Amino acid sequence: MHNSHDHGAVAQLGERVNGIHEVRGPIPLSSTMYYVYILVSTVDGSLYTGQTQDLQVRMKRHNTGRVKSSRSRAPYRLAYVEEYATRAEAMWREWELKTKWNSDRKKKLISGFDPSRLVHFTLHETT
Repeated sequence: MHNSHDHGAVAQLGERVNGIHEVRGPIPLSSTMYYVYILVSTVDGSLYTGQTQDLQVRMKRHNTGRVKSSRSRAPYRLAYVEEYATRAEAMWREWELKTKWNSDRKKKLISGFDPSRLVHFTLHETT
């Protein structure tokens, strides 16, 4: 049996994820943050959505074929990033993007994203 405290925590997480506020400027690298990202395949334009604590290492894994689910469409370019304070929040958002958002909706999200915010990540995308 769940108590009301459990439901409140889930509702609060949902509110925090759904209430993302736009932050201007580059996304800072931080070992204590978690990132939800969308990659675009340079081969066929397909999208890949994931979450990680170390985005640079994860990009390298995607682009060197070390992630089985994305291997056939590598290489990728990083197109979109959101940051979260906890892994639970990042996993929730990743789930939401993967299950409730179709590719057209994700492409609109990407098109409204300022690519200059990716400045910290661009040097390490394909190395």
